Amino acid sequence: MRIPKIPQQLVPLAIIFVLVIGSLVVARWLLVPETFGTYGHYRAQAVQEIASQEVAYAGYKACLDCHSEVYQLKQQSRHRGVACEVCHGPAAGHVQAPDEYMPEAPRGRGYCPLCHGYNLSRPTGFPQIIPEQHNPGQACMSCHNPHNPLLPHAPEECSACHRDIFNTKVVSPHATLPCRKCHAAPPEHSVNPKF
Repeated sequence: MRIPKIPQQLVPLAIIFVLVIGSLVVARWLLVPETFGTYGHYRAQAVQEIASQEVAYAGYKACLDCHSEVYQLKQQSRHRGVACEVCHGPAAGHVQAPDEYMPEAPRGRGYCPLCHGYNLSRPTGFPQIIPEQHNPGQACMSCHNPHNPLLPHAPEECSACHRDIFNTKVVSPHATLPCRKCHAAPPEHSVNPKF
């Protein structure tokens, strides 16, 4: 029985295939740590590396020691499930040296929309706004206390978003009339003015 001859075109392809497979095996041997796979699909050294990092988050109990009145107020609000450090950032440094390190106090308009910016994937009833349309000239804290976020009261609620119209109204004969005397906004507009 005669052994069939291998076509000449396959020899270079076979050599390239063997070289590619060989270089992948060598690269894996060089790049993948020995302890990879010890605890599943992870490096075993990662546990020690993470454990050696300095603690950044202090937890709400550390805040409670000095800020109990704010904590109690927040516990009665819709933000009761939001940890202090979600808004204020890591506070371990503040706990260790309160006079030297102050956690962030987000006062601008860029922070609240991270959670409250309009997003279809959020549950129905979750307070959402379109930041460019909802009171664009003021910081969120000018109307809402983040530790006890309640809706603003009329008549300020109209002027918060409709400032130009409100300023014109104030100097007109209609200055003493409430906006809703002539303009009937649906009740949900006060609760969810995203449109």
